[in-house]
Amino acid sequence: RRCPAPITNFLHSGLTEEIVMALNDNLKFETPMPVQMQAWPIIMQGRDLFGIAQTGSGKTVAYLAPMVIHLLQHDFLQPGDGPLVLILAPNR
Repeated sequence: RRCPAPITNFLHSGLTEEIVMALNDNLKFETPMPVQMQAWPIIMQGRDLFGIAQTGSGKTVAYLAPMVIHLLQHDFLQPGDGPLVLILAPNR
């Protein structure tokens, strides 16, 4: 499958209004960072993504914002269910 086109603003990100407002108000993001422009269209399609970029490039928000939407769309887990997300963090 072909990769979706990058987005250029938060309106096209697929993120909820609450998440976009939090990014604007709390983190002072006016526009998505380049890694987010590339990552969000892929992640929001439910596709896997492996991103490599410098520290401070916006990778964490690129992964976490769509993850919050995914978690909010699910009912509570029942015994034997899950996990809904898996976060792997490198150890330096």
